[in-house]
Amino acid sequence: MGENEYYEMAAKGRQEQQEPKPYSTSSNNASKPECNKPDKYDDEMEKGELIKKSIKERLWRAEMEEGLDKEEFYVVSMVYFGHTVEGTYIPAELSVVKFNLKCGVIDQFHIHVSCEKLPLCVAHQAKEHALNTHGLPLPPYALGVANYDAISSNLLTFLQVKEEIPPLFTDAKQVSIVKNMLTTILGHHIKNKPLHISSVADLFFEMKQGAEMHMMSMTVFPSVKAAQEILDKDEFYDTRNICCEYHEALSLHDECALSKCMRWAYTISANCCLEMTIDLIPGRHVPFGFVDRPHLRHRYS
Repeated sequence: MGENEYYEMAAKGRQEQQEPKPYSTSSNNASKPECNKPDKYDDEMEKGELIKKSIKERLWRAEMEEGLDKEEFYVVSMVYFGHTVEGTYIPAELSVVKFNLKCGVIDQFHIHVSCEKLPLCVAHQAKEHALNTHGLPLPPYALGVANYDAISSNLLTFLQVKEEIPPLFTDAKQVSIVKNMLTTILGHHIKNKPLHISSVADLFFEMKQGAEMHMMSMTVFPSVKAAQEILDKDEFYDTRNICCEYHEALSLHDECALSKCMRWAYTISANCCLEMTIDLIPGRHVPFGFVDRPHLRHRYS
């Protein structure tokens, strides 16, 4: 099959989007990467709870000082080629969006990540994964930058890292995978700096409750689960002109890492700015051409 035919299949023959379950192709009887041991799992759960607590404290402190609407956050999304038997994920695309409620999207970072060659055990699953999801060309024809040092330098500059790396937020189902890939890319650049990654739903929930407290000194938004349900509805999934040039050209808007980050920022803004009496700015808080619809603003009794 020629390269052009392959990428046409990626655009036209992509299956209904569904997050694939990681698997290994090293042999017919290969198993999934080894599950975390209980003590490691408990440690990760404890870290997750600490991150949630820090978000809440940060938001309340911001409300008392400069204002909740000015507090800046980073959402991150990554796409991968595949993973090894040991559970190491090979990055293909990385995007980070910086936003707050006052300004909406403030800045964005996006890069395609390349590598010279995929391990043999990854090649088949990577081809299937690309056809069913992101549609990016595979090594040795992959797009982007292969130098992790260069990527790290640009990313840490974007995050304005001086002493600590700011908390990052991503899809709840992808937290461990994103942390896996970022740890690989950043390597020695992070030294002893902890890498705190939590779910966008956690951030959304705390921001929504903070906005409600700002408006009426009480909260009615019920849970992280409710926040996740709104994110899963993905109101802006088909938005054009918010993804990278490659995915825009193939109309793979919902698969692009940059598009996902933009849509998360839009969803949080569209659901939290009302309580903060902030007017929605097209292109910053919501897509251009957005018409507010009652079902977007969820009410809870």
